[in-house]
Amino acid sequence: MKKQLIATVIITLYTSLSIFAQDIITKRNGDEIKAKIIEVGTDDVKFKKFDNIDGPLFVVSKSDIIFIKYENGSKEIFEDIKTSILKNNQLLPINWKLQGEDDALRCYRGYRGAQVGTFFTCLILGPLVGLIPAISTSSVKPSKQKYLQYPNNNYFNNIEYKDAYINRAYKRKKHKIWGMYGLGSGIFAGLVLVSVGKVK
Repeated sequence: MKKQLIATVIITLYTSLSIFAQDIITKRNGDEIKAKIIEVGTDDVKFKKFDNIDGPLFVVSKSDIIFIKYENGSKEIFEDIKTSILKNNQLLPINWKLQGEDDALRCYRGYRGAQVGTFFTCLILGPLVGLIPAISTSSVKPSKQKYLQYPNNNYFNNIEYKDAYINRAYKRKKHKIWGMYGLGSGIFAGLVLVSVGKVK
């Protein structure tokens, strides 16, 4: 019985952690693609979707990508959006909204405490109790300067940039917190099923 319990726990943990055994492409528009990278070329990236490895090969332009996080944990960051564009011999101003969203996706990590707290609450006390930190932390927009982690003070003085940065950071925070809520709840449910099986 002990061997069966240990095997079930290992399988549950392996299945839960295999969620992270994928490459993640983060695009400039905020989309995240779970993928298996096939090739990073000069101008584009070739990949297969993680949930359909035997499916078609997709290609995305490197100019549309902020970074790729590989399954081994390493990260490849692509060039920032240019702060100005030369067109017809004129220097055009930055797109503040796009730059703010791009910087938030690259730099904002203020969700980590809430993410970890939600995960362990679900894991130890269960999904119902885990709702408390998940709802309370994901319903608050990031506002404290030390948690925003924006890369450029001068940019943050621009209202359009600031609003775009905070809104994208807030979306990212909610996504990460609820992702950890789901993972913690899944592992908790697996452990409960193992315990019930052991009692029988």
